[in-house]
Parts: sequence; C-alpha cells; structure tokens
Amino acid sequence: MLVHPGKTTNTALRRGTALIRHLFGYSETHDAMVALRQRQMSIEHLDQEHSKAFKNGLLSILSTELAMHTMAQLIDGLPTASIARKTRGSGLRIGHPIYRHTEICDPAIPMAKEFRETFDPLLLVFDTLVIQRFQKALPGSRSFQLSLLELMARSVHQIAVHLCNLEPKLHTKEDIASVLSWRHEPETVEIMPGEWYTFESRFEPHPTLFFQGMYMDSDQYPDGLADVAGYWAEDLIFGGVVLFQHTVDENELGDAFLHTGRQGANQTIRVWRPTDSQLADLMLFLTSDPAGNSDCPLPLMATSTNYRVDDWDAMAIYGIFRDRWERKLPQEKDVSNVRLNSGDYPELEQMFVNVNSGPSFDIPVASRSQCAPVDRNMLDEPRNDNETLGSSHSQGGIDASNEEYDDLDNF
Repeated sequence: MLVHPGKTTNTALRRGTALIRHLFGYSETHDAMVALRQRQMSIEHLDQEHSKAFKNGLLSILSTELAMHTMAQLIDGLPTASIARKTRGSGLRIGHPIYRHTEICDPAIPMAKEFRETFDPLLLVFDTLVIQRFQKALPGSRSFQLSLLELMARSVHQIAVHLCNLEPKLHTKEDIASVLSWRHEPETVEIMPGEWYTFESRFEPHPTLFFQGMYMDSDQYPDGLADVAGYWAEDLIFGGVVLFQHTVDENELGDAFLHTGRQGANQTIRVWRPTDSQLADLMLFLTSDPAGNSDCPLPLMATSTNYRVDDWDAMAIYGIFRDRWERKLPQEKDVSNVRLNSGDYPELEQMFVNVNSGPSFDIPVASRSQCAPVDRNMLDEPRNDNETLGSSHSQGGIDASNEEYDDLDNF
C-alpha cells in the first residue's frame, strides 16, 4: 500500500532528488534499455492457464470499439480533431488543419478489424521478469491481477508501436508533415481603442499528434516516437498510462496507478490510483468471456474518491512508474507549476465548503440620520496626513512592487 504523502517535506524532496540522480541518469537509462532488448520472451513460456488468461484479457480489450478506433487512428496516420484537441498540452487553436480531420478515414476501421482478427499474441515480447512475475502469481490473487494488468498495458503499447511504424498510412507523408509543421500565424487585435496587441502561439509544433504530454522523451525510448504513440494509446484505452508502485524489491508490483493526459471533466493532471471497485470491475472484464463482454469499464475515470499524488512525487519519492526511462524528471520539484484546484486536489473542496459556510458576523448599519463625522483621534491607527497612499499600501497590504506578486494574474 502507498503511504499517504501528505505535504512533501524537504527531506522527501532531497530523497527524491537523490533517487532521480541515482536511478534516472542517462547512462543507467541507456544500460537498462540495452538490457531489455537482451532479455525478452513471449507468452509461449507461460503455462496453459496463464496463457489463456493473457489471451482472453487481450482479446477482451481489442474487441472494444474504444480499442478499434484507437488502432484505426494509428493506421489512418492522424488522430481525429476531437481526440487531438482533448490532449493536454496540444496547444491547438481553431484554424489548425487537424480541425478538419473530423472522422477516421473510411478504410481504417476495416483494416483495424482485420488486424485484430489476424493478430498473433505470440508476436508480443516482454521482459523476462514480467513473464516470470505473471507465471508465478496464483490465479485470482492480487499479484495475478496486477501482473495481468501490466501485461495488458504493455501489449496495448506494443501494438500501438507496431501500427505507428506500419507503412503506408492512409494519409500521405506529405499530408501528415504539413499538419505537424503547421504554425499559428501571429494575430494582432485591438484590445482597447487605439491599443493593439499581437498574440503569438506559445507552443512549438509537436513531432507527432499521437502523444500523452508527460511522455514525450522519445530520444530515450527504445522505439522512439512510436513509443510516444504507445503511451497515447494507453491513455485513450485505459484512461491513462498504466503505472505501478515499486517497493525496495522491484520484482514485486505495488498498487496500480494511472497518469492521464486528457483534459476535460473527470480528468486530473496528477497520478491517481483506481479504487478497489474500479479494479474489480476491470478484472471481471479481462477474465470474462470476450464474446459475452458487453459491460466495458474502460477507460477508467478519476473521481473525488481516487487517491492522487503529484507526478514528480510519484516517480521521485514513491517509486511509481513502469519503466525507468519513461519520463525525464527535473532534479528538483518545480512547485511554481502546482495549481491548487478541487479537481486535482479534491480535499480542497471541503475546505472551500468550510470557508463559505463558516461563521459570519452581522455589522450593524446606522441610518443616515444617525451618522456623524468620524473623530480621527478615536481611530486605532491614525494616519499621517503626509503619508502617501502607496506607502500605506506597502505597510498594511500587498506591496505591488514586491516580486512575489508579479505573477499574480497567472493564478
């Protein structure tokens, strides 16, 4: 079980920084990727019971409309406009050519169905440790469920990598390149009479529109940009990139977590843990007969009851990740990027309720006939007549010159 972090202490931050330097340096990341290539195996090494559970779960996922449309977009070569604009960090504005891509091109869906029907699960390969961990797990146990979920996430990721690399796409390379390289032209508008302002895009074009914004480090991924598309597919199908808490013994999986890259209702930027009931529904779906599986719980959605943790804390302090190379973390947490709201921090909702429903005081208001001039000598804090308004504000209120408040409008 994950220990509730509460407030991130300085000690925890230092420990996290040290862990980042030790575990996530480039040299160790590179060595880990090389080692991964050297120790991979397929599900043919599983016994019949575990192999059947794997195939059953994967077929259940691939049989959903959600998976079908995800695969079809990769075959198409471009995501639909509705999917692209819901990607956090896309920076897309009206006028971008992807807005004209409202539907998946016609042949993509039949091609995705054909791929599903002819796909051989034995083509998928996994780290030896992943296969062995699943094999030794007793069917029905929690370790079995977590290992099965890990294999499902890695399978979806690998399939997306394969489809991303598949050529040719339904869109030409020139069409895709023109969409990816498109920039918003600077726009000059009159914000006040006689006062003009030029708005320029703050976002550089992305190398792909199949991305989850927190998993973009293609330079250190085994399959480069195709792995970026793999994380995108996980996000769409599962409701986030599938992560696990790793204890001191990395051979064992702790709680499962999701890292969502979508924006909108019931979406959070923080890493969140599915509830026991959500996991139970998912396991029932994965272990049931795919032919009769109509009640699909995917994608999972966070609610106010789901435990959350900041993304930097998740990897650096609490060991929540799937592969060490999946994200490059800054060596220190940037607390200036933390935005407190009740969507990402549901615990604040009760605080807001308490503030709004807290004690109030009625201030008696005298009638106009009862009003009398104020005797300055009776004031608690008499003000010098020579004191300027600006200096009084600096003493008793917010000092506008203080750099701490320069970015007040950004909140």
